[in-house]
Amino acid sequence: MLVDKPGYEYRVGHTHAVPDVCTIFHFKYEFYKSILQHCQVKNSWFFNNPDLQSVLLKTSPETEYLHYAILHQTNQQDKSRLLIDSMVLDLIGHAMKILTDNPNPIVPEFTSRCKNNYLTVIEKAKDFITTNFTDDISLFKISNACNISPFHFSRIFKIFTSYSPYQYLLTLRLKQCRNIVQDHISSCDRHLFFIRFQQHRTFCYFVQS
Repeated sequence: MLVDKPGYEYRVGHTHAVPDVCTIFHFKYEFYKSILQHCQVKNSWFFNNPDLQSVLLKTSPETEYLHYAILHQTNQQDKSRLLIDSMVLDLIGHAMKILTDNPNPIVPEFTSRCKNNYLTVIEKAKDFITTNFTDDISLFKISNACNISPFHFSRIFKIFTSYSPYQYLLTLRLKQCRNIVQDHISSCDRHLFFIRFQQHRTFCYFVQS
C-alpha cells in the first residue's frame, strides 16, 4: 500500500514485466488536514519528516479484505455509498496505526464542553439518517448536515452510539422491514425496494434472525 503526502506529482511503475492493477484513493486537501487534526501525529515518523514524501506499507489480511470489499461494493448496481465510505475510513485507520506507531491513533477529546457539542452532533445525525433512511446517503452528506468532518464524525458517532453510521442506518431499515411484516403487507418486494434492501434473501435472513 503506497501512501503519499499531498502536493506532489509522481508516477507509479513496476520493476517487473508482470502486468498489475492498482487502486488509487484520492482525498481532498481539506480531508488530509482533518486527518492530521484528529489523529495523534505529533511524533509520527512519516508526517513529521519533510524529506519523506511517500512510503510503501505492508498490507495485512484486514487491509487486503477491505480493499476487496470496497472494489466489490463499488461494482454493485445498488451500491451503498455509506458502506463504501465506512470501509475507506477503516482502511485509513489501519494505515494511520502504522504511520503513527500507535495502535489507537484516533482519540477524540472528551472535555465536558466537547461532550455536550458531540451529543448535539449525534442527535442531529440521527435525525438526518432517520429522515433520509430510504435514500442512498453518504458519510459526507451526514457530516455536512452536522457541520463536522466526516473522518471525525465517524469515530465519535460509534463511540456515543456503539454503531457505525452504516450499522445505524441498516438497523433502521431492518426495523422498518419488521414493521412491514408485522402489518401483514403482502406486496413485500415493492416495499423492500423502497427501503433499499439489495436482495430479498438478505432481508429474509435478518428478519428471521
